[in-house]
Amino acid sequence: MFTFLIPALALNEDLDSLSSLPSPSEAIKNSEKLAQVFGGKEPLIHIGRPGGAPAVIFNPVLAALQQNLGNLDQVDVSEDEASLAASYIRCAVKFHVNEKDRQDAIRDLVDGAIGGTGEWGIPVNMAPLSSIKPARIWWHDMFVMLALELKNSLGLGGDALSQAVVDYCKIVSRDQVISHFSHLEPGAHLRLQYKSFREYCNFPSVLIGITANRFEISIVVCVGPIYVTKLLTLDLSMDFHASDNVIRLARVFKSSAGTRRLLPERQDLTPSYTVLSVSQPDADRSFQTNAQTDLPEVSFASWSANARYFGPGQHHHCDVHRHPRRY
Repeated sequence: MFTFLIPALALNEDLDSLSSLPSPSEAIKNSEKLAQVFGGKEPLIHIGRPGGAPAVIFNPVLAALQQNLGNLDQVDVSEDEASLAASYIRCAVKFHVNEKDRQDAIRDLVDGAIGGTGEWGIPVNMAPLSSIKPARIWWHDMFVMLALELKNSLGLGGDALSQAVVDYCKIVSRDQVISHFSHLEPGAHLRLQYKSFREYCNFPSVLIGITANRFEISIVVCVGPIYVTKLLTLDLSMDFHASDNVIRLARVFKSSAGTRRLLPERQDLTPSYTVLSVSQPDADRSFQTNAQTDLPEVSFASWSANARYFGPGQHHHCDVHRHPRRY
């Protein structure tokens, strides 16, 4: 096993510095705000400009999602799944008066496609300051599995995916996150102690941006810096290629739903796979999967000589230069 010595103090300093970010909606209002959030000489949020580590190398479930989205023709969908995707496209391509109207039109379709419990528009309060109100978050216990933001039209102020990135950064960088759920008793909430898990978990998540008829998926991990990798952008329409669009979106929905189910499989399990190796990991605090499936091999020469996921009993050979010691 390899040991990656990233002091907790340095990790906390990196994340604490994100507390000064503007609110998610403010962050995307104009080019100056975008440059403030994502730019600078040493940015802590890497969205692919100018570079950054691919998020898939930190988690096998995220890597499997990338593989599925890159090979959509291998994802089988049912007639009902295709019908749901068609209904979504019919709603998405319409012009809606405002974001609330668009959200009301698609929310049941998105919930039906991706599944999971929870509601739309539930505020997330973050200690010691401020709160955010993402369009939709899928939680598992203490952790964000998927986060979705929605905008009614493209352009400045209409970048749903970038807003979802800031949502994620706000949540993982705070000492405590308090989320209120209507299905609990009145006034009840879940208090999420994210800070205590920073050394053991890289908080892998999927980000979904819905902007008018555009549907985008990115994946994100937190290893001190935030690494975001865009996997897919679909500009949906009911034109001559409507049938292809329907099947493609149905396959995207199914792949996303599968990722939502696999990411939470972290409790009471014996690790089946090692991600870039960790020194004495706490399995109960790590996002791993014991799914009996072939996980993709990934190799990025610029970041490691041979960075791969290994199954039990395989020899580990890895030369990683900048990865921390966390899942």
